[in-house]
Amino acid sequence: MNKLLDRKKIDFKSIIIIITYAALMILSIIYFETILAFLGKFFGMVKPFIIGFILAFLLNIPMKMFERHIHIKHQKLKRTLCGILAIVFTLGIFSILLLVVIPQVVDNLKSFVDNMPSLVSQLQGYITSLDAQFQIPEIVFEKLLEFQNELGELVIRGLTSWGPTLASGVTLLTSSAISTFLSIAIACYMLFSKNVLISQVKRVGRACLNDDVFNKTEYVLKLTSTTFENFLAGQLTESLLVGIACYLVCLAAGMPYASIIAVIFGFTNIIPYFGPIIGTMVCALLIFFVSPIKALIFIGLGTALQQAESILLYPHVVGKKIGLSAIWVLFAVTVGGGMFGLVGMIFGLPAFSVIYELFKQWINKRLNDKKKEKEVIVIEELPESV
Repeated sequence: MNKLLDRKKIDFKSIIIIITYAALMILSIIYFETILAFLGKFFGMVKPFIIGFILAFLLNIPMKMFERHIHIKHQKLKRTLCGILAIVFTLGIFSILLLVVIPQVVDNLKSFVDNMPSLVSQLQGYITSLDAQFQIPEIVFEKLLEFQNELGELVIRGLTSWGPTLASGVTLLTSSAISTFLSIAIACYMLFSKNVLISQVKRVGRACLNDDVFNKTEYVLKLTSTTFENFLAGQLTESLLVGIACYLVCLAAGMPYASIIAVIFGFTNIIPYFGPIIGTMVCALLIFFVSPIKALIFIGLGTALQQAESILLYPHVVGKKIGLSAIWVLFAVTVGGGMFGLVGMIFGLPAFSVIYELFKQWINKRLNDKKKEKEVIVIEELPESV
């Protein structure tokens, strides 16, 4: 009798839950626009905290590096010192970019824009000389001239459109200065109080979840954090070294716009697999306006840099931290880029790596469980000894 009542209570509880979910789904469909507006307003309010969390996560990478190399018994003092060093280290990198790299990039861009008419004329001269030497058919020659004119107009139109974009970006940056400083303050607080915050989140998790769900959730979060940290640390370090090497090679080879080329080549190297190819093509296109011969030379130099990076840098800096074969790297970058653009191409790889690792563990567990079930069946079927 009691079991029957308990079963009825469970069924009634399940029915109530199903009805509640159905009602919530119907209400969310009816008031979809209102809910979206509320969520937009909510995320606008918590945006400084989201940005602060991302900054704290990034600052935690150099902080962990300092924690591994600094040996102080007093843990609070060690954590504070490593946090300060991480902030100073990050600010130092940005200061170098602002004071050294960006002025050179701006000068190169200004020179590129100023020389654009003469570059277009020079390109037209190359096409005319090719026609004189190889007797290019008239249709092909017209297509080349048409392509050259369209390409020149596209570049000029793109460069002239940067002005309003940069102006609006400066206005937006000025208007959101308070939000930016608030995000930085939140990031610093999270960085220095990360142990306390993690402990508080764990206490809430243990109180709201059963032990099995809590342990699985904690493992997934740790795996995600470790994978993203290793990926970002490896890719950023590798991109920085590749950018410096590209700058030195361009200076030695007398390439034009060495600063811009190094920045583009280093930045695109953050994108796995496709990044170096994109960087080489974009940089070669910029050089092509000055000298087609040097553009071909740069393609060779860029390919050599990619090979040297894959042989010398990648195994030591990134190594096997992602744990994916080449086909899965290609799949992750392609799908991530198709769904979320540039951000998906960069972060699709570590995200897929986490999914791949969890799925692999689940498969292994299922196979082990089936193996144990077969062993139990075999043992039960053995004849009893007389």
